[in-house]
Amino acid sequence: MPYHRSTDVSIALRPQPVGLFGFPGGHLILPPSDAPEAPEVLDRILRGDLSSPVPAEWTFFVCAARGDTEQAWEEIRDQTGELADYNRFVLQSTGERYRQLRHSLRGELRALLQVAAYACGLDDFVPTAQNLDGELRALVLATQATAELEEGNPFAARQLLEEACETARDSSPLLAAVYANQLGELILSLPGGSPQEALSRFQLAWESASVSSLPLFAAQVSANLASAYQRAADGRRGMLLEAVKWYQRALHEGASLEKAPHLYAFIQNHLGLAYMAMPAVEASDQLRMGIAVQAFGEALKVYDRETSPQLWASTQMNLANALQYLPSSHPAENLARAVDIYEEVLQIRKRALDPVGYARVLANQGNALSHLGEFQRAMKNLAEARTLFRQHELWDEAEETHRLIEAIHRRHHELHREVEASAVAEADPPPGDSSV
Repeated sequence: MPYHRSTDVSIALRPQPVGLFGFPGGHLILPPSDAPEAPEVLDRILRGDLSSPVPAEWTFFVCAARGDTEQAWEEIRDQTGELADYNRFVLQSTGERYRQLRHSLRGELRALLQVAAYACGLDDFVPTAQNLDGELRALVLATQATAELEEGNPFAARQLLEEACETARDSSPLLAAVYANQLGELILSLPGGSPQEALSRFQLAWESASVSSLPLFAAQVSANLASAYQRAADGRRGMLLEAVKWYQRALHEGASLEKAPHLYAFIQNHLGLAYMAMPAVEASDQLRMGIAVQAFGEALKVYDRETSPQLWASTQMNLANALQYLPSSHPAENLARAVDIYEEVLQIRKRALDPVGYARVLANQGNALSHLGEFQRAMKNLAEARTLFRQHELWDEAEETHRLIEAIHRRHHELHREVEASAVAEADPPPGDSSV
């Protein structure tokens, strides 16, 4: 990465590692350094690597990027000049300091001041990217995209992120990858968002993420790649296997229970869903349901009923569904456990607040009850679920529930006839019985 001086004297060193680390580190600006190792160290920082010793005048940045803002402040407290004033504002953002600097800073630093003020909530105005280039322009464009999202304009945000990716590509490839990853996430969240389009953005992000040292970035991109493959799969085994591969890669890249619990839980929950959705073509594929059960259990080490009730309920539902089809020498125990889990979920998914979610829990619980032979309770649940599905015009789910009700009716009648036949056989001893 070239180490050069900008034409704007306020930011003499370019490119800058803006946007690579969380606030405030991602908004700090490195001052020029005459240290002979500075170009090599800058190259490492631009790849997300903070492990090497840095020139003394950059110590504040490393402290902030690692989350130690108090030490960062101590390191920069006595520095002088406009750049030091700007960096101190980023580290300790106050309205008074912002008002002062708005009148004293010029050029690139003034635009970045407004961006930082927006990021920390001191200003609702997002500056334009006029007269900025490279990674600095990309940072402003990405901030504008955030503002558009907050205003409910996701398609405008998408265009801005596309431009931010392209703008940062030459000066800061890793920053371009960060924005490409965000763009893929946005595409997946849009109504009718194409998983294939999102995949192309995540694949672009992976090119830099795979060789970067940015903490957990490779794991995040891997998980997003897996999610996009899973969304695009539509039951296709090959795509689901690809999703599983990328989820496992994300775990390998450091998404652990200790380092990134929420990312870890997301991966485990969706890994379990991928295994459940995979068509069984070999006898060994039945073992995948057991792996799914284990994955949901791992996710539930993070998702708690009190702190994240909806995620907890969703994962519990997935676990109960997997238990229904888990190959086992004691299926009745698994079914009974599933019924109990559904009952717990019903305490979260209330009919009044989430009638469709409530109906789905009832339908799944009804299915488990029918396999346990508790036909009366199963029919009650399924009938209520069918009514709710019809009320909300979910005709496919209503029809599926209706077919299950009919199947239980048939099974109930078959069992009744078997019992009657057995009773008749006992009442009428065979001819020639000596007891007659």
